[in-house]
Amino acid sequence: MPFADKVVYYVVATRCEIDINGFSSIYEQGLNSHELALLVDGLNKLDEMDLARQFASGLQLLQSEGFYTHMNWDQVPAAVKVEIGVIGERVGDRLWSLDEKLASLLNGKTD
Repeated sequence: MPFADKVVYYVVATRCEIDINGFSSIYEQGLNSHELALLVDGLNKLDEMDLARQFASGLQLLQSEGFYTHMNWDQVPAAVKVEIGVIGERVGDRLWSLDEKLASLLNGKTD
């Protein structure tokens, strides 16, 4: 699948997951670490550096706690869960404002 298509997929999947199950579900069950890294790369490609930093921050927090080894949200320390919630507040609904950038990325399809 071309990179542009992957970026669109992960942005749309992420915003739907957030709307359905809340922000922490992105990390808990929505995307694995590889998919989150691709989302971060895609957000950077869209010149959404702050959004990319927010998602990367959550990914790094959970990687440092070993989450992607055990994949058990109950083993994540409460302080990390709180920080993930804070990141979610900073991200808010900003993914929903990316449609024009996503369309431009698709129109210029680069891999």
